[in-house]
Amino acid sequence: MELDRATFEERMQAVDDALRGGDAAGALAGAQALRAELSATPEHLAWSTYYALRALHALGRWDAVVDLMRAEGGRVTALGSRNVAFACALAMEAAHEAGDIEAVVALAIFAVRSRSDHEAAAVGLVFETAEDLLRRAARPDLWLALTETMIDAVPALLSAQLQRWALDAAAALSDREALERSLERAVARRARWPALARLRDSGAAELLVELYASPWFLARLPADERARALLGARAYQAATDGDVDAVGAALEAAGDPNLTDAAGRTALSGAAWAGQTGVVVALAGRPGVDLDRANLHGRAPLHLAAARGHRSAVKRLLTAGAAADLRDIDGQTPLILAARAGRLAVATTLLLGGADPTVHDAHGLTAAGWAAREGHIKLLAKLEGP
Repeated sequence: MELDRATFEERMQAVDDALRGGDAAGALAGAQALRAELSATPEHLAWSTYYALRALHALGRWDAVVDLMRAEGGRVTALGSRNVAFACALAMEAAHEAGDIEAVVALAIFAVRSRSDHEAAAVGLVFETAEDLLRRAARPDLWLALTETMIDAVPALLSAQLQRWALDAAAALSDREALERSLERAVARRARWPALARLRDSGAAELLVELYASPWFLARLPADERARALLGARAYQAATDGDVDAVGAALEAAGDPNLTDAAGRTALSGAAWAGQTGVVVALAGRPGVDLDRANLHGRAPLHLAAARGHRSAVKRLLTAGAAADLRDIDGQTPLILAARAGRLAVATTLLLGGADPTVHDAHGLTAAGWAAREGHIKLLAKLEGP
């Protein structure tokens, strides 16, 4: 007779309660009893195996965790991608504790290949766990092998992070051939990273900046792209330093007032971020300049100046015609960023410049909502006032 759902759920709840209550042995006994049921369905076996793995891990029975995952891990793949990732992460930790470092790599590969619908967060957990364990084991060779094996199998959101890890592992090994392979792969993939950088937490923007600052990477680019990348980085750095003349020289050499670096940052955004008002004024008045050109995170110069609390730069940008309510990748306006950071003077300037305090971001919060959450009482009163 098949175990009915109500009975199964009741028994699984008892197992979960035992585990949460610190009774790992009791949880294991309950999970094992369910696994032994002749009437258990594939779903019952998946959940009971999942909880057996968790209980064995809590008991510190490392070899048993690894053995169970090897023998019956396929059952767990019937669960959601996050459950699969968590189970594999536990098994990887157990393998590390048991001294079976090669199993860490095998389990990570299994976790990714076991399902085709993995969420980026689930795969991210697997690779972050593997990275930590293999670093602790001082095995960059295995880490490099894992990243190179799986870089084409992970969700797009993780490809930049995995690329970074592959480069780091090759550098740690002083493996020139592996470094060459990673750099060639990075060059081939560079066109897709600006789009990835617009996704949250991809790490693509940061990787692009690092790569384009690397002479080994730059040497592999076409000459015109390399020259433009160097000019963009030079213009951005000069703007943050407040060097108007150097900024002008770089922009003139490129023939583009909106020249960007690898992360999509213009000289104007650098000046706004650093509060270099003199450079902001000079660039805002330059023919053809785009006051609202956003970086790869969707932040325009006004966002950056507002978040950093540079009231003078904010005022100059608004006066020059910068849009007050542009949204970044999180739907946040300059006013929302100012409210989050508690920038009362900047928020006041933005409101006078026409910023809309009723805009909601991707989290469903307005500027006032963020001010309240962060405890900025005076700023909250300003935003909610008449």
